[in-house]
Amino acid sequence: MNEGKYRALCGEIALRGARQGLGTRREILEMTPRELEEARQRREAEEEWLMEKMDALAWLVGQYVAVALHAPERYPLRPDRATRNARTPEEMRQVLMRMAERSGEDERHP
Repeated sequence: MNEGKYRALCGEIALRGARQGLGTRREILEMTPRELEEARQRREAEEEWLMEKMDALAWLVGQYVAVALHAPERYPLRPDRATRNARTPEEMRQVLMRMAERSGEDERHP
C-alpha cells in the first residue's frame, strides 16, 4: 500500500472514530490499537448507561400517566424532588435578600 492510500485510510478511520465520540481525530491517530479499543469500550459503556437511564425515565413517565388516568386524585402536583426542595415564600425572600447583600458586598470590595 502506498503512503497516500495509507494516510487516507488512517484519516478515514480517525474521522469515523471522532464521529463515534472516541476523541478528536488527532487523539485517535495517536492511540495504540489497545487504547483505541479501550476508548470504544468506554463509549459503549457510557451509551449503555444512558440507555438504562432513559428506560428508567420512560418507565417513570408511564407510571405518572397510569396514575393520572386511573387515580387522578393521587397524581402529584409537583415532582417529588421539587416538593422536597420547596421553600415557603418567606424562606425564598430571605435567600434572595442574602444574595442581594452578598452581591452588594462584592461590588464594594472587588
